[in-house]
Amino acid sequence: MLSLQLPNEYVPYEELIICGNVMRNGKAPITVDGRPVFLIGKGPMTAVWLQVPTGKEWRYEISNGQSDDSAYKVTVSGDSIAVYFGPHLLLRAARKSETTLQIDHIDLTKFGLSIHGDASSLQVGGMTISGNTFDGVQTMINVG
Repeated sequence: MLSLQLPNEYVPYEELIICGNVMRNGKAPITVDGRPVFLIGKGPMTAVWLQVPTGKEWRYEISNGQSDDSAYKVTVSGDSIAVYFGPHLLLRAARKSETTLQIDHIDLTKFGLSIHGDASSLQVGGMTISGNTFDGVQTMINVG
């Protein structure tokens, strides 16, 4: 596994409620071979990063809310954020407090990643994860 490399601008929330699970004092919720797939940081609601496989390489398609590819769109409404690839909703989250963010939708299957979830559970590689608390971990789930 590669060592966890995070963007310099990224400041994680103290508590992340992700599809029916809680990560406290962690760094990256889901990684693949040590690469964070997505990050939503404290600060402006557009502080979002999305890293996906492009062939054999991985690339940040969204970096701090910006993308060079017009197919990606980050929308913010109040304390909520949604990330789209074309019409496909990839990620939806809402800030609950200055220290807590809740993610109630993830769907990264568009990129060949078996990662999706709703408000009640997270599915990773055919495994359902729900009702768990992860405290003080670098990553909640690492695939690979």
